[in-house]
Amino acid sequence: IAQFSGGLPATAVVACRPEGKFEGTDYRITADYKVSDDVLLYGVYATGRKPGGFNGTAGIAAELQFPGQQFINYLPEKSKGGELGLKFDALDNTLRMSIAAFHNKLTNVQLTTSIPNPTGTGALVSIVSNAGDGKSQGFEIEAQAAPMEGLSLSLGVSYVDAKFTRGCDADFFILNSGGLRVNFDTRNPTPAALPLCSIKGNKLPLGSPYIVNGSATYEHPLDAGGDLMLFTNANFSFEDQKFVQTDNLAKVGDAFLLNARLGVRNGRYSLALFGRNLTDEDSVPLATRWFDIRYGAGTRNLPAAASVMFDGRPAIVETGTPRGFFATLRRGRTFGVEGTVKF
Repeated sequence: IAQFSGGLPATAVVACRPEGKFEGTDYRITADYKVSDDVLLYGVYATGRKPGGFNGTAGIAAELQFPGQQFINYLPEKSKGGELGLKFDALDNTLRMSIAAFHNKLTNVQLTTSIPNPTGTGALVSIVSNAGDGKSQGFEIEAQAAPMEGLSLSLGVSYVDAKFTRGCDADFFILNSGGLRVNFDTRNPTPAALPLCSIKGNKLPLGSPYIVNGSATYEHPLDAGGDLMLFTNANFSFEDQKFVQTDNLAKVGDAFLLNARLGVRNGRYSLALFGRNLTDEDSVPLATRWFDIRYGAGTRNLPAAASVMFDGRPAIVETGTPRGFFATLRRGRTFGVEGTVKF
């Protein structure tokens, strides 16, 4: 942003190339102990990160529209934590299990944020922002079994408790303030603003707390030489409901999917009948928070409804495009026949 005088406009936007460096060292420490030939205990402590970056001209323009917020750059997301686990074989090696518990601390969680394009065209843009800090903890259980010749079974169960431990959401502030546009840096909200924008204790979006999946596969020869094989497989998955946004006011429902396949094959050819989503599950896989431009684009030179003060600074009543959602529909129950030839 440059200030001019004389023959140039009082305020003009010029090309800007923000600079910055994001660097660091991450490490991983692993220890394991073999209790016996069939039992292994292990522990892991590690750190990691997603690099920081820049939002380009969209971020620069967004800071013009929302003074006080930081949109030009976003900070690295960092994690540190550990995992304890147990792996073992049992029942004459016909059962293999893995059990693990984990805990991770997250700093500057990166999420995609959609905002009206500040150019006034009515278009929409997405930028990366830091939503706050969080923690993720839970457990995972996996099992594979071969109880009889030709039969294989698998089962997996996971639980993740992922919550924000600190964070401030701009749209949550608009809702709780009665419609005021944010006039502060959401990374470091003022004491007056924090109660209106805090997402502390909310679930991290886009992830299901509970996930269960399993499968059963059976193969059996149809001739004495074993060249022609009958094969069948059934698998299922269950995903618990998950929140769409940081304020946890919208979510997609849980989903149970069942698939199956039955066929024959030899060394070169195979023919199978399959069915997908046999439960005809219609819950959408994922929804994205966006805008509903059918009701107008507030960035098209719409004047503020009123000018007010918040926490000693000028604030604007938000008159932008109403929020909305879009989602990808799930494919319904499907049947088909599939043939393959190996050359």
